[in-house]
Amino acid sequence: MLINSHGVQGRKVQAAGIDGCSQVWAGPLSGNCLAVALWNRCSRVATITALWAALGLESGIHVSVRNLWTVHFHSIYSIFLCTVDQLHPSMGFGR
Repeated sequence: MLINSHGVQGRKVQAAGIDGCSQVWAGPLSGNCLAVALWNRCSRVATITALWAALGLESGIHVSVRNLWTVHFHSIYSIFLCTVDQLHPSMGFGR
């Protein structure tokens, strides 16, 4: 199990879209791992790209990404992108 043993909370490392509504957040975990969240605060579906440089990773490095929503693992080089639905009240989230 990976935990945040450093006591360091994640921070916004990247933003795009109108008013920065497409966001990438990241923070350290134990075992030299990194937690990354793609957060769509826009009013429509958005494709959000997490750039390695914004995450503090060297370009071209190979990583294993686990999508917690779909519970799939992906083998990725250089960037990770995902289409993310917009939040709406029925999901229990507010803006």
